[in-house]
Amino acid sequence: MIDFKFFSKILGFKTTYTRNEVMVSADKTREIINNHTLPCLQGVSDVYASGAFKNDEINSLCKIILRDLGGRNAFQQIQDVMNKAVLVIDYCAENSQKIFSSNEASAGMTFAKFTMLRTIQVASFASEYGRKFCNWSLAKESEEFGHKELGVSKNENTWIRNNFDDFMVALNALNRDVSSFKSYIDGLPDAVISEATERTFSSTLGDAKTDPMNIRGFSVEFNPFYFLGMVRANWQAKRYEAAEQDLTLIQMRVMQLQAARTGDSDARLEKQIAYHQERATALMRDIDEMRRDYKLGE
Repeated sequence: MIDFKFFSKILGFKTTYTRNEVMVSADKTREIINNHTLPCLQGVSDVYASGAFKNDEINSLCKIILRDLGGRNAFQQIQDVMNKAVLVIDYCAENSQKIFSSNEASAGMTFAKFTMLRTIQVASFASEYGRKFCNWSLAKESEEFGHKELGVSKNENTWIRNNFDDFMVALNALNRDVSSFKSYIDGLPDAVISEATERTFSSTLGDAKTDPMNIRGFSVEFNPFYFLGMVRANWQAKRYEAAEQDLTLIQMRVMQLQAARTGDSDARLEKQIAYHQERATALMRDIDEMRRDYKLGE
């Protein structure tokens, strides 16, 4: 039985959108990855390289990441994928000038347009999850040294566990160079997505041709441009503020864990971590509320 995941996602999409919205989405995602997510991953990668983590749950998830991506340092591998994602997003932004009209209708969504939009969203989600995974891992590892008071909230623990499968789908989808991504886009059926075309092409061409990025299994809601005007501005501002907060928090956690490994402690630093964790938790809650209220994806 064919699962019409592409077509069903489009049904929840707003009826019209613009090329400029596509480009802004790509630009903002790339900016957050470069300015916040990659530095977070670099910091935790360095800590991991200096000594394997003790926490069993971190190591269990890292093994899954390394199983799919190879290498020895899971955080370095995630960083490598996010560097590739930046280049793929660059291509999406550039190519959007060619394949999207100034104004678009979701009813005319082709396989290529859908794949480009979904890829930007996949990268945005991977960027957010990557930062949260770094923070969660450092918090969990600090607990191994007796610092349970510096842990993340119960909701954040649940979020990390519930969304790990989507994170793996995202990493595997983004783990490719620009030339292969371009080939995938060029090889997609030149047709509007509908139940009929998805059924026909999936049966005759196979998923390798209709879903080369293997993003049918990515379950995050698909409504990247559902919101308008001030809602969009607030959403983007909240996302950027949250990314900045994540970076600040992770930089502090790196210092705290390095000190804990040598038997040292810094009460002032630990107080700052607790404060910034509360801010990060509040921002995450605000963003989740906007997702629910406005039926947003990424």
